[in-house]
Amino acid sequence: MKNIKLISHILLVTMIFSLFTTATLVSLAHPAHAQSTYTLLEPLPTITETGASVMGKEINLNDYINYAINLLIAISAAAAVFMIVWGGLLYMTTDSWNGKSDGKEKVTNAIIGLLMVLSTYIILKTVNPALVAIPDTLVPELKLDTSRADALYSRLQGELAGYDAAERIQAQQIRDINANINKNRSTIDQLNTELANLYADGYNEFDPIVEAVKKDIEETNNDISKLNGQRLITAETTALTGQLKQAIIDINNPDKAKDWKALNAIIDEYKTQINNIRSSGAAKLAESGQDPAPLYLQANYADASLELERIRAIINNASFGSINSNNVYVGYESYLTSGAYKKEDVVREINNYISNASTFIDDVKNTSDLTDATAIKLKADLNARLQNIKTLAAEKFK
Repeated sequence: MKNIKLISHILLVTMIFSLFTTATLVSLAHPAHAQSTYTLLEPLPTITETGASVMGKEINLNDYINYAINLLIAISAAAAVFMIVWGGLLYMTTDSWNGKSDGKEKVTNAIIGLLMVLSTYIILKTVNPALVAIPDTLVPELKLDTSRADALYSRLQGELAGYDAAERIQAQQIRDINANINKNRSTIDQLNTELANLYADGYNEFDPIVEAVKKDIEETNNDISKLNGQRLITAETTALTGQLKQAIIDINNPDKAKDWKALNAIIDEYKTQINNIRSSGAAKLAESGQDPAPLYLQANYADASLELERIRAIINNASFGSINSNNVYVGYESYLTSGAYKKEDVVREINNYISNASTFIDDVKNTSDLTDATAIKLKADLNARLQNIKTLAAEKFK
């Protein structure tokens, strides 16, 4: 029985090799015939762009043999893998010896068949590599419109670069403030030395020269106090900038902003951090007798910025259902978590967020001076971003 199977395997290999060798010889021996073309009666899956719409496609013999051999090899390999899996399952799931023997036989025969196919491939490649060459156009080029993603990436990179630049400027401001504080302290040391010398020379408290030196000391200490306040405000502003930058990174991270709920959680977390910075900074400024209005201005700007980023993130992460375009999914995991939202509900919620953002923008003002140039500049920036978001929402949900 085993000898019969062995003989049958040898005959099968010989038949396959003879078939493909004959095709090769035909292709090589009759170039004129090989280059002749004819119309396909039935498209082959491995011929690019064949199908119902191109049933009349013409092809020459060389290409046809190439495609046909690739198709047969692919089918044979797939069938061998299927039989190996089938035989393995049969071997594992049966308790009878006959069943195990049958499963083992299927796996053995499948491996032999696979080796036969591979042997044929090697032989054909040796005789004529063109016969088994896979065409470059076998898989059609996948063209994706990445313009929207590129624009989003460019905007994100630009915003992060802006925050990095702001942090560098603020760090330099702190260094300059520290240098001025140290300079004023040196001045105070010199004035104290001068005052001590005046006392040693017999001058009293009411001498005009003594009073002038004491006044200079007082003014210099006031300058130091103001510089300390500026340093505190700048340091807290740097902290606010860092929170905004990290918030933008997180809401554009698909592993964190998985759905609408996760987006809101990220924004709310950073708004809490901003409120903490506002409260702690205002308390420190109050202790030193400094006006907290500049800090409130920057904190309100950060609050409004986060509201705008919330809206932008929802719009950018929104996608429409492939079956029902009225279904909207926010975040790549919303298919599994929150599910679909109705388009009109999303638009209504975005409009509510826009209204809230407008309120936050109105709060961006310096309470001690409504014409403050910094407040005007920050508010103009927020209004421009709000208008951009309105346009983005109108295009996305038109």
